[in-house]
Amino acid sequence: MSHTARSPVSNFLNAVLSGIGFGSLYGLVALGLVVIFKSTGILNFSAGALMALGGLVAASMTGNGFWIAAAFAVVVVTVVAGASNVVVMNPLLGRGLFPGVMVTIGLASIVEGISAIKFGARALFLDPPVQNPAIDLPGELTISSTLLVSLVLALSATVVLSIGFQRTGVGLQLRAAAARPEVATMFGANPARIFTYAWAVAGALAAIAGTLLASLTVADMSIAAFAVRAFAAMIVGGVDSLGGAMAGGIMIGVIELLAGTYLGNDYRIPSTMIVLMAFLLLRPSGMFGTPEVVRP
Repeated sequence: MSHTARSPVSNFLNAVLSGIGFGSLYGLVALGLVVIFKSTGILNFSAGALMALGGLVAASMTGNGFWIAAAFAVVVVTVVAGASNVVVMNPLLGRGLFPGVMVTIGLASIVEGISAIKFGARALFLDPPVQNPAIDLPGELTISSTLLVSLVLALSATVVLSIGFQRTGVGLQLRAAAARPEVATMFGANPARIFTYAWAVAGALAAIAGTLLASLTVADMSIAAFAVRAFAAMIVGGVDSLGGAMAGGIMIGVIELLAGTYLGNDYRIPSTMIVLMAFLLLRPSGMFGTPEVVRP
């Protein structure tokens, strides 16, 4: 079938649409990073490995359909993340941030190593969440159905988590435990248990993103590299802002896709790093972050 050439405007808008979709994937992982940072003050460098684990677990069950495979992957990664916090993170409470950060790097290596043993070096493939791979929109616009699903899930997660932090008992305890763990304990909160909830939520979000990425590309440990964009999204949006994490993810995604479209794919990652460095130099608190985040 022949296709007429798209106009420059439609090419630009299609790149923006795809960028928003990919950015929502980055935002999903960034949400998990913010949840852990808001509750513990620690940057979780195992997020990429948890993403890859989610994609691999889901792809290993692809014969059951995307949604069942994705649900199973979310359960597995949520348990792994929560258990990791109980076993290795909670014992470090009160020992400063550096040990916690280094342990998350170690966790990433452990998860990657176990995943390689379990699933091997071969790439796995996962069916998309919607049978129709692309959705045609007016004006010569097209968006991947998988990216559209990602955008809906990402925006929903942002709203739910924002409400949860502000209105629910667990959210209030998370905020209290992050600000002053000893005071929160006096009022009946259990910081160790609350932090486990945070890790479980972050694991679930990473699994969702990894599963969607696996259906877009392939399921292997290369998915972990996408976490670099998630960290950039977190910093650009504001390290303590849930809405900022999603806005930062979408901004990074759009800039990356525009760079890839007009400059070539080799410029996608450099464009992300340039934006990241610009924010670190000019606005280190990000678009919506607290100007100065003080941690105990």
